[in-house]
Amino acid sequence: MGNKKFIIIAVVALLVAWFIIGTLRGPAPAPQTREPRLMNVRIERTINVPTMATVVIFGEARANDRFEIKSRLAGTLERRPKAKGAPVKKGEVVARMGIEDRDANFKRAEVEYETAKKLFAEGLISRLEHITAKANYERARHDIEHTIIRAPFDGVVGPIHFSEGAYVPANTEIGLVLNLNTIKVIAEVPERHIASLKLGAIATIEIPGRKPFTAPIVYIAPTANPATRTFPIELAVKNPGGIQDGMTAEIKLPLGTVEASLIPNTSSLTFDEEGNVGLKVVVENDLVKFYPVELVKEDEDGLWITGLPSPAYVITHGQEFVRQGERVATKRD
Repeated sequence: MGNKKFIIIAVVALLVAWFIIGTLRGPAPAPQTREPRLMNVRIERTINVPTMATVVIFGEARANDRFEIKSRLAGTLERRPKAKGAPVKKGEVVARMGIEDRDANFKRAEVEYETAKKLFAEGLISRLEHITAKANYERARHDIEHTIIRAPFDGVVGPIHFSEGAYVPANTEIGLVLNLNTIKVIAEVPERHIASLKLGAIATIEIPGRKPFTAPIVYIAPTANPATRTFPIELAVKNPGGIQDGMTAEIKLPLGTVEASLIPNTSSLTFDEEGNVGLKVVVENDLVKFYPVELVKEDEDGLWITGLPSPAYVITHGQEFVRQGERVATKRD
């Protein structure tokens, strides 16, 4: 019994001693918390500068002068135009329709008119009969003249749709004569850009296989195409060489000067949660902020965009790993 009492007293003494020592040492130190590790990103400083905004659209080159070789009268094509691409001179016969019975009609009308003139002078027929005879004569003469079709200007022969000996209905296109010394480039501009276009503004045009050239805007349609809500425009220029009717043209139109920033690294562009295209920028306190941007133009230096403050510190590497409002560690490019 004495031993058990001794053990109890010893245990109590040890507990009291442990309590006293703990009190003397003070409270246990709080566990240390680590600062969150910041994501490293690379940034580049940009500023807004006056920049000529442009828009690229597509159109086609057309001969400035186009003449339809058209049959005014129905009949047989007695002489077809020269081969496609052949040169022609102003006044040259480019097609001839068969005279057929027109020659006989003309001779008969001519005789009747000459007779009517004499009879009218002698007071043997009425003025109406005289006028009718003259009208028949003029109509028959025009029919003969309309069998011959001449080029109205120097040019080249375009596509031909009929062979010699073929029957051609009245008022039907047989072929084309094109003047390619000067060309016009036609296109249609979206309505959101039309207010920025000016007559006389110089556009840059690229045609496959040809050197780029410039041309002024000579026409802007006052009304939109009702089907597409776009506005037809025309640019005119002396043919710089070898451009043919119907070739596809890429047109870079000037829209006026805006304040824009150059983004050399196009991979910096990203999207926010709503799908807006833009850039992530480091702002005060090294926080990330997303700015929606709009493309002004693209050239050999990179993309010119609007929508950023000036200056702005654009994240060029690492933007895909950080979110808006996140604090980051930065390194300048």
